[in-house]
Amino acid sequence: MESISVGRSGQFYLLKKALTDVLVEDTFIRLRNKLDLLTPSDFVRPDYWPTYSKDWQQVRSAASSTWKHSLPAGPVTHEVTVLASAMVHPFVRHPLILPKADMFEHRLGYLLILEMSVKEIASGRETDYLFVQRDLVPDPLDDSWDNYFEGIPAAAFVEPFYYEGGASRIERMSFRKVAAARGEVNRKVLDAYDVGNAVSTFGLHRTIGGSMQLALPAGSSQTSIAITAHNSRLRAGVSRTSAGDMIRWATECVSKLSDKQDTTISSSAFLSSMAKPLETLLRAIPVSLVFDHLAIEQEQEELLSNGFHGWQPFNGSPVQSFENFIDALREPIEFDPTPCYEDGRPDVNSSGKKEKFFFPVGWQSLGADEPDVKLRITAKTCRVIMAAKFGAFDVDASGKLLTSGSVVSRMRAMRVSFNHGRAMYCLDGAFELSNLPLSIRQLSNMLVGIRELDTVHSEKGSNPAPSDTNFGSDSSFWAIENSKIVEKSSILICDDATDEWCDYLEISTTTPKMRWLHAKVQQKEKQKDKVARKAAITMAKKGNSKNHIPKNTQPMSSSDSLSASDLQEVISQAIKNLGRLRMQVDDEETKKRINRWTTELCTLPASANISRMRQQPKPSISIKDRIEVVISSPLAVLEVGVVIPNYSAKALKSAFSEIGKSQVEPQVVQAFWLLSSFMNSCLEVGATPYAFMRD
Repeated sequence: MESISVGRSGQFYLLKKALTDVLVEDTFIRLRNKLDLLTPSDFVRPDYWPTYSKDWQQVRSAASSTWKHSLPAGPVTHEVTVLASAMVHPFVRHPLILPKADMFEHRLGYLLILEMSVKEIASGRETDYLFVQRDLVPDPLDDSWDNYFEGIPAAAFVEPFYYEGGASRIERMSFRKVAAARGEVNRKVLDAYDVGNAVSTFGLHRTIGGSMQLALPAGSSQTSIAITAHNSRLRAGVSRTSAGDMIRWATECVSKLSDKQDTTISSSAFLSSMAKPLETLLRAIPVSLVFDHLAIEQEQEELLSNGFHGWQPFNGSPVQSFENFIDALREPIEFDPTPCYEDGRPDVNSSGKKEKFFFPVGWQSLGADEPDVKLRITAKTCRVIMAAKFGAFDVDASGKLLTSGSVVSRMRAMRVSFNHGRAMYCLDGAFELSNLPLSIRQLSNMLVGIRELDTVHSEKGSNPAPSDTNFGSDSSFWAIENSKIVEKSSILICDDATDEWCDYLEISTTTPKMRWLHAKVQQKEKQKDKVARKAAITMAKKGNSKNHIPKNTQPMSSSDSLSASDLQEVISQAIKNLGRLRMQVDDEETKKRINRWTTELCTLPASANISRMRQQPKPSISIKDRIEVVISSPLAVLEVGVVIPNYSAKALKSAFSEIGKSQVEPQVVQAFWLLSSFMNSCLEVGATPYAFMRD
């Protein structure tokens, strides 16, 4: 071993029980076989190869060694006992740069496994760790190792190497933004900056930290160390050293880890607010599922435009149209936390299995042979299995139909919440919150109550007269124009249309600020009125009458909504148009848009005389010039708001405070994640997010 030169790097885990000789030996055999498979079939082994190959075999220590460490400099505080197992195995492959050349390169695969027991001298507490270092060898920790180790929590892994008071600093860090749905901004790698700010846009609960380069205090054995918390990987410097020195370094690391093993939240507010990847879904408990019906609708449009049939109903199914199919997917589905077999029987021995099935709450009480939807969970993925009544999709030229569940699962057009709302599986995989209270506070601070939204019945009002120059007083558009949502001194433009950039654009005339507003209202109607109206419509159709039968709508204050389905459309629209925030006034598309704003009337179902220029306190100020002033200013403030009068700020804040508790409602969890996707997408592009709703 001492002849081997290696770097100070590897992965650390908590060791739950001692490794067996059989486990280590079987692992080495499996890995040697994998390396041998890399040998090209046309390679002719020389005569010396069998003897040469046998010289490189695995070694499992017959005896352990003990190391002593001080934290910090002073008397010995920790003793570390080490049991080492190593493997070096030769193999041959074509050069990667010339994979088809008639030449070969000889490589050595290397694996070192350390079992380390750390004893804290003062308390007598002992903690066992597993360390793995490998080079050109596949990951040895397959399913057979599951009962022997577990990951180290991110905060406990980072804290021993992160120092307060400026003794250590983050020099560089990579991030991954979590996109829960199509259209969300997701830059995969970012340079670290503003890392000391607790409310940094990269310190929010939809950001996963990647590798982190720390500068260590003066006097440390290395000047810097690289940490990847979610897979417990450390690397100190880039130089190589002997295996013995590397093992000493590993024992120093586990001594520090043992000292901070009880850490649950990092002392760095920036680091503690980040999300982290979920190691496995098999240990998580599903709460609810909501379908991304907008993504499914986009998939349908794309399939039809490419000549495919898209969604198709099955004969005899009660769901006979794509609209019916989408309507059936709008509300969250709550799951029973009991793992089951695929046929619905409870699985009392599900621990350790590679897949689990979960069924909706109370599905058997409906008397159905199977539920509309069931959830299949593996370590890294979720799949929905949908009943036959939901039809299938024609997605390729083969003519073979794919079940709706398989298409939705492949697209990841769903969000599944776990662990009372703390974790989620979505488009970008599975992750969980590190600091739930902070996440809730950040989101709640975005919610703004507006009194004028209490009396809203609809988005733009109903039945405007040709002479009307304003929206109806019971509309959300009227409330926007006559409340603190916009300033009276600002230019205010209504862009509502089928190709809108927003519903309203506010341009300040006093400061470099623009606010983009997106509004959505789900009209409220009493159930008895809805039944009567539908009956009247049916009678009118039978009599060939074309008379319009209006809804008897209720004000938004008549009831509070927590439904996540009401949010999907407006949030999708707001996120989709974030790219418009820094529009260029000389762009042809912008010129056409400004011309529309200044010359046209609003597009309404019935004709009216409502100008798109809703406010222009100083007509002498050019809209084009004012936009250019805002966009070119280094002090520009860009804001994006969703106006959603179906919701109450007080009700949502109260509901969000229940997330993480056992009785949280599924629609609350899904609304939380939808609004947080809007908030984080805005912050990602430098815009301040708001959600305007009733008090």
